[in-house]
Amino acid sequence: MAGILGLQEKWANLKLQSKLILTFIFIILTVTVVMTTIVGLSTKVFFDAFVRQHNEMRSQELKRYFADYYYSNDKSWDGIQKILLEPPRQQSRTFNRGSGNIDRIILTGPDGLVIADSKDGQTIGQTVPNLENQITEEIHESGNLVGKMILGVNPPRGMLTLEPQFSKSVTYAIAVAGVIAILLAIGLALQFSRRISIPVVSLTKAAEKLAGKDFKYRLFIPARDEIGSLARAFNSMADAIEENEQIRNHLVADVAHELRTPVTIIRGTLESLQAGVMEPSEEVIVSLHDEILRLSRLITDLQDISLAESGNMLLKLQDTEPVEILDRMVSNFRGHALSNNIELRSNVSEITGRISVDGDRIIQALSNILTNAIRHTPPGGKIELSLTENEEAVMFLVADTGPGIHNEDLPHIFDRFYRGSQSRNRIDGGSGLGLAIAKSLVAIHGGNITVDCPPDGGSVFTISLPKVNEETV
Repeated sequence: MAGILGLQEKWANLKLQSKLILTFIFIILTVTVVMTTIVGLSTKVFFDAFVRQHNEMRSQELKRYFADYYYSNDKSWDGIQKILLEPPRQQSRTFNRGSGNIDRIILTGPDGLVIADSKDGQTIGQTVPNLENQITEEIHESGNLVGKMILGVNPPRGMLTLEPQFSKSVTYAIAVAGVIAILLAIGLALQFSRRISIPVVSLTKAAEKLAGKDFKYRLFIPARDEIGSLARAFNSMADAIEENEQIRNHLVADVAHELRTPVTIIRGTLESLQAGVMEPSEEVIVSLHDEILRLSRLITDLQDISLAESGNMLLKLQDTEPVEILDRMVSNFRGHALSNNIELRSNVSEITGRISVDGDRIIQALSNILTNAIRHTPPGGKIELSLTENEEAVMFLVADTGPGIHNEDLPHIFDRFYRGSQSRNRIDGGSGLGLAIAKSLVAIHGGNITVDCPPDGGSVFTISLPKVNEETV
């Protein structure tokens, strides 16, 4: 067990290039051994089958020869011993016991006693001697048993040496091929391992750079294989990390700035009151209260966007009529719009679809958009809330006649704490979180929010929410 653990530790400490080379060598050695074993067994099986087939064919030829001899010799075995003892050159082509692997031929009568023996005439009249390898065939004439043929078989001349010679030749050839393959494998492994290990080393270096807060480092691996895909995925991850780091830094700076302003005002006011420079008048108390409310709203907004973006916000989903949400929005904001001399009206098409939403959260998202629209619509302007649908979603639209949004601001309008150069500022632009919160709230409902600026001015915000699938209700 300790030895296995030691080998595992040594293997784990090897470089990737060494592991690849050893793996190639192990595979080739394994294949070589398996091929040698299979070829050796196949050779033996082939030769054994060849010998058996040869013996069967030869025994049938001899059986027919002796049956014909018995019939043509007036149904007698007289003279058969002389034929068996003839030199091979004088024997007939059919008989020719010297060919093949027939080492001895013995004929017996029906009683089992030897009547002819090609090797030892002294066995005549005796029982058949034991032979190491023999084939026995009965000889019949007109359905009657007239004798038996016993063949002593041995591998034909050269067969004993041919099989091992062939096996040795094949084994030697495989061994040589294995050695050549190992040498080639080492060379190829060096090339392949370098092509694999170099990108891996680059990935390791890039990961170390990323861990060291160097978010600018990128990989250049032109390969289109899995390693190339890994490099591109790493670059995408590095881009996302760099972007998130920038967002985090901006978020910290923006939050610090947003908190600094009301805290500075509150601190300055309180210090003035303590020093007796200011009197605790109603105006001062109202000012302090406003700044505290501003801090409270900022904290609430930060909490909402954090919960929404992390997916931890609890939703109370209910099947809802979209018109009910629109009516509540008009009712809630009509007074605010009138106080700013802005006409607020609704336009509802015939809606058949329903949505499954947390009504309070969707109203919060719409309220953020509508508050933003009222803030940037000049007196005498108009804001229209409308409702439409398609096959998959219900759309809430908020259109205003304000100055609109500059093209360079559109891609960032839903970013946290983002303020356009002209349309939004810290004095009248809120905390800069309203639209970001609206986007996050819509997203956790499976919807999306977009903004468009018509050529004639103003802006149109569209919230799309998926319909309830009536078949599953």
